[in-house]
Amino acid sequence: MAAGTWDFFVRCKEKLGLATFDFSARALRVSLHSIGASVNLSAANDMTALSEVGSELAATRGYLANGETISGGLWTISATDAVYKGITGVFWSANGGNLGSGTIKYAVLHVSLAGGSRFPLAWVTLSATPFLVADASRLTINNGGGDYFKIQ
Repeated sequence: MAAGTWDFFVRCKEKLGLATFDFSARALRVSLHSIGASVNLSAANDMTALSEVGSELAATRGYLANGETISGGLWTISATDAVYKGITGVFWSANGGNLGSGTIKYAVLHVSLAGGSRFPLAWVTLSATPFLVADASRLTINNGGGDYFKIQ
């Protein structure tokens, strides 16, 4: 299935511009959210906490709370842009039953901050219609060779 493009939250753009986040010291994660998050994601997108997005999948059947960490994430900087890359995509394997019960629709990229808070950076619509990951199946999010976002 083809996903849409990542949309950055308004507050994230401000924080990136001010170099607020030290990505070398903080984990970037991707979480899955059900169709219930659509009311929040279609708003002004001015969120500062992952909990404001809402409707994250329950931690069960192969999904952990707050999603998966982008492994090996690092910045590649050239004369014209900066790209955040992960070595591999993130994935979830349904185990012991279906994952999402037919409600998965969005993924949210967020950064883990001190004290356990999670700051949302961007979100993407994974499918036009909600879906589930069948037992013993796998959902992978891999952005074109591991590029998660680019600042030009």
